[in-house]
Amino acid sequence: MSTKTFSSKFGIGDTAYDVREIKRDFKAKCALCSSAGKVAIAGSDRRAECPDCYGNGWVWDAEDKHNECRALTIGEVRITAGRSGRKVQYMCEETGVGSGTLHNETSLFATKEEAQAECVRRDGLLTRSESAA
Repeated sequence: MSTKTFSSKFGIGDTAYDVREIKRDFKAKCALCSSAGKVAIAGSDRRAECPDCYGNGWVWDAEDKHNECRALTIGEVRITAGRSGRKVQYMCEETGVGSGTLHNETSLFATKEEAQAECVRRDGLLTRSESAA
């Protein structure tokens, strides 16, 4: 039986940086009912629920999408090897060790600068895809 040694990019306690997409929705006052939630029925004194805001008085106006990087502390290293190759994954203190998020080695960066550069690259892709739509 042969013994293989595997290495990882990060060790327990190391700081790594990931990049994640953040989405934030913004509410706006409903223009159809002036945020009253009701609209007048033509030819009647009655009012009905606004079809645009469903009686809430507000509508979803815009969605802000951008990428941001954050520092993570490595809490566990998982290396699996098989016929299809080697896979290194990490669990981090901030996202749960043992039952949290598994971060692939390829999605973590050693420096904040590398992660920020990836944020800028991905934000550029978001901008291009939104303008093409």
